Amino acid sequence: MIGKFLTGFKFKPVEKKKPRVSTNIKRKSNKKFYCVCEIVNDEYVAKVYEKLEQGVVINYIIPFSEASHELKGKLIVFTKHKINGQIAAIYRNKQDATHFPGVDTQYTPFRRNWIYKGYVIIKDEKEYFDITETCGNFSSCNYLLGIVENDEEEENEEKEET
Repeated sequence: MIGKFLTGFKFKPVEKKKPRVSTNIKRKSNKKFYCVCEIVNDEYVAKVYEKLEQGVVINYIIPFSEASHELKGKLIVFTKHKINGQIAAIYRNKQDATHFPGVDTQYTPFRRNWIYKGYVIIKDEKEYFDITETCGNFSSCNYLLGIVENDEEEENEEKEET
């Protein structure tokens, strides 16, 4: 305001814009996929479920993207060390997840048998799973994958026969 009274001009602060970095990352498709987190060779990997047109569900295993490993912005994180004999899931609000992401040595965004939603991306001719949302535990959210376990199918068939 002072600048306007003295000179007749009003000055506004200029925001610095981050330069665009060209990357060779592209999405396999705009469709979101679901995956189950698994451990292979002491590393977390995504078991991606893809539903085809005929109702057939195929799955394949790919690693998580670098962005998926970051704690910033993740609403659910897990402790790396057991607390009272169990690994704790920590639910955070959006503000805490953004401003207080946590330390990589204490927390991880991955947990075995949890379901994640995201995109399959291609970087350097390799496929990766890029997490956008943590959905929940496999036992409570397996309906999201579009698969029915074999045991459940057999039980349903037996009930229909009787």
